[in-house]
Amino acid sequence: MVATRDADLARRLRTARDYGNPGDYDTLFPGLNARMSELHAAVGLNWLAGLPERVVHRGTLVAEFAAGTAGLPGLRLALPEEGDVSTFKDLTLILDAGAFGLTARQLADALRAEGIDSHRYFHPPVQRQRAYAHLGQAETLPLTDRLADSVLTVPLWSHMDAPVVRRIAAAVARIQPYAERLRAA
Repeated sequence: MVATRDADLARRLRTARDYGNPGDYDTLFPGLNARMSELHAAVGLNWLAGLPERVVHRGTLVAEFAAGTAGLPGLRLALPEEGDVSTFKDLTLILDAGAFGLTARQLADALRAEGIDSHRYFHPPVQRQRAYAHLGQAETLPLTDRLADSVLTVPLWSHMDAPVVRRIAAAVARIQPYAERLRAA
């Protein structure tokens, strides 16, 4: 579902969702079949009704996580700029492996041992994915590579409650002091 106030963007998206067909079957660009069924539209409209409350709730959970991990060296959260609002679809951590003591992959392994699933959604970065190898850009974005190597997304969902997010934050805080031992293991 996409919502926009930009009329030109809305027109282009409507065209893209129907194989790039503007209505005369002379496609303007490669598109896909992304038309929404009536059932999906009804579910989506119903879901929108509670969106403001879910956004606030997820923001509260992120604040709980931030409080539980405050002061950990080399750890920061991917947060919106001042004045912006985020739906917090993801709760993504950005690690400075030197200061935190573990890479994103190592922290993911440690969290898994604690029974906490995490994902490296942004790894590999797009320019290193097989689907785009033909573009030959794998070596051209070193900053993107560094950022992709440093991020880890921990669980966050709309019906999560504060004790669960506090448990995840506590696990990250508990793991960090043992970084040297974990690296050696």
